[in-house]
Amino acid sequence: MANIRRFKKQYTNKEGPFSEKETSKGKGATPEPFKTKTTKSKAYTLLLKLHMNSDQSGIDKKSDEEIHQSDPNFSQYPLSDFKKYNKNVQKMAKKRNEKLNRDTDTFRRQMESNPRGDLTDRGLPFWDTHPGYEMLLSDFDKIEKGEMRRPTHMELYESRNVYKDFPFQEFKNHFNQEKRKRKEANFWRHKMKLNARKVHVDEVDKMYDEWLWSEIDGDELAKRFSKSLRLSDDEENE
Repeated sequence: MANIRRFKKQYTNKEGPFSEKETSKGKGATPEPFKTKTTKSKAYTLLLKLHMNSDQSGIDKKSDEEIHQSDPNFSQYPLSDFKKYNKNVQKMAKKRNEKLNRDTDTFRRQMESNPRGDLTDRGLPFWDTHPGYEMLLSDFDKIEKGEMRRPTHMELYESRNVYKDFPFQEFKNHFNQEKRKRKEANFWRHKMKLNARKVHVDEVDKMYDEWLWSEIDGDELAKRFSKSLRLSDDEENE
């Protein structure tokens, strides 16, 4: 709720992302390409997100002109171009949502027809739903942040009763798998510049919330979208 109050104060006082400086930024400048084979603009990502979540955003009830003027990321493009972009993105969002619904239905039917038991064929709990899985992720996070020294396999195994639902060798395999996954993720994050992608997604998340904020009053937003507001630096790839 503190984030919502802060957001509302900025909106009322025309500060932060609602300041005249921010909303007029970029006027007269050459707009970035909306979408190419290798890049996607913030306008594209934001527009796609709004259409993917049209039940929440209400974008399907607005005209092209209203959407175009609703955010400086959109209004940087000529209206005639933006109309084409919006039409294409709307089609893309519809296809993605239809595929998502089909995949969800398929997965649900498979799970219903093939329910998973409580134990694996070897008589062990399933690791992905066991509390030990989340505990191991938490321990690795603490190690990476320097909040916990790097223990041996046995030291960590002996320090948590939740790990002892598994034989030591089984736990060791999961430990090594998580260690390898994080090592590879760090390598590819650097190699593929995924940090820049994360910044892009974070900024679009904030713009999405700002767009919603401008459509309804603050109390209603707090009531309907408090779970979706993100003013922190956390967090699907488009």
